Amino acid sequence: MDMNARGIKRLAIKPFKLIWHYLQRPWIKRDSSKLVVFYDWKASAPPSFHGVYFAGEVERLIQRNDYKSVTIIFVPAENDRTSVKECREKINTDDADKHEWRLRNLVLPALSLLSVRPEIFVCRTRNQARTLLRTIPGDVAPKHYVLRLPDRIERGSVLINRSSEEIRGLLQPSDSADFYARSWLNERLTPPNAICLTLREMTFATTRNTSRDEMLKIAVYLQDEGYSPFFIPDTESKNIVELAQVAPVYEAAAWNFELRAAAMQQSALCVLGCNGPAVLPVYLPDCNCMIFGIIDHACGQTLPWIMDHFGLNESLEGNWLGSGHQQFADPISLELFKTHFKEFIKKGWVKAPA
Repeated sequence: MDMNARGIKRLAIKPFKLIWHYLQRPWIKRDSSKLVVFYDWKASAPPSFHGVYFAGEVERLIQRNDYKSVTIIFVPAENDRTSVKECREKINTDDADKHEWRLRNLVLPALSLLSVRPEIFVCRTRNQARTLLRTIPGDVAPKHYVLRLPDRIERGSVLINRSSEEIRGLLQPSDSADFYARSWLNERLTPPNAICLTLREMTFATTRNTSRDEMLKIAVYLQDEGYSPFFIPDTESKNIVELAQVAPVYEAAAWNFELRAAAMQQSALCVLGCNGPAVLPVYLPDCNCMIFGIIDHACGQTLPWIMDHFGLNESLEGNWLGSGHQQFADPISLELFKTHFKEFIKKGWVKAPA
């Protein structure tokens, strides 16, 4: 079904969804101070860093409407299944156990960055979610949600038409995460000059991986310039000793979502490839970042697709990319990094060492 046909279908069923939604809601117990959010795997991405987009949109709703409490409900695509085959994002991650692991270790921890600590239900049947829809009072998101024809509030293109002022600072690590990350940085680095180098070394979609050799060269270059680089490895990274021989490796940040966010936030600059972790700096309050390898033809990430999906122009700029944030088409290399790093210093986004 093409996009025009889908749009026509959505318009045709919209009145019926509205009626069906209102028939299911507990209006006698209405509570406008509570937000009830559904993450339905019939419409939403599988467990992944898309959870950051989801958390960001939830936080936008919290701040806009001053909600005092939040309930988040995860709805399986089918009973006891977190995914269906149709979604584009599931091409390389179609294993149920892997989805379950990523739900526990990526999506749920991303919700710890919200300003309101949420109540969370992970439903194993769609009937359980239907019961919660009928019994929990509050404002529902996505708007007029029904289980028969679910919508999603999170997607890559959710950034389109957003300004940097709307996005930056929506998500923040807790004070505890800040404390532990700062302690780690203080013991091993010179924090004002700390630069975070994040690796992607996955066994699927390998063309999206960052070059370890180039990252090692960048670390050496930064040290020669008086900065304090450190690595955040991937969860599938091997031979950590090789990285540690060049610069400190924050292994805990590869597995702990809040520590990853806190370490990024406290760095003078984050350097990443085009992958899930690159979503985080966009939402953090004061986090400069360079994102390389945005265009990847092997994965279907062509310039027209990227421009359409994220609302970018031909220079890979969008309203949601504010000062201190830049994206680049080509994969990371030392020479490319050096060119843009000098621009960051010239613009005052990164300070030269004292």
